[in-house]
Amino acid sequence: MLNLSDFLERNRIVGGLSLGLLVVEALYRSGTSVTARKAMEQGRKVFTVPHEIWDSRGIGTNRLLKKGAILVTDSSDILFNLKLGRFHTKYLKLKKEGIFDKYSRNNNNKQLTNHNLVKISSR
Repeated sequence: MLNLSDFLERNRIVGGLSLGLLVVEALYRSGTSVTARKAMEQGRKVFTVPHEIWDSRGIGTNRLLKKGAILVTDSSDILFNLKLGRFHTKYLKLKKEGIFDKYSRNNNNKQLTNHNLVKISSR
């Protein structure tokens, strides 16, 4: 028979084995929230999808955002932050070429987002 400590240990192991953890829904007190907290304690990146404030299934995800989780609106947010895929490769290339400084000067110091990076890199 499993007890609570078995689930907590499992959550710690899941958090530790991952490069990052994506939380889509989490109640205020849930196993998902525990897993995310354990992942953060182990230095893993935690990604979360924001929820409407009155949705009980999103209370945990919104709390994670307050605690430093990375907001996710599409898959490129995860790939970029984990330094995986073409977004990170393009970012390094564009940074070396000084494109970001030019972008910032030409766009009133507007912050560069993943969406803008895709637009710039497709030029």
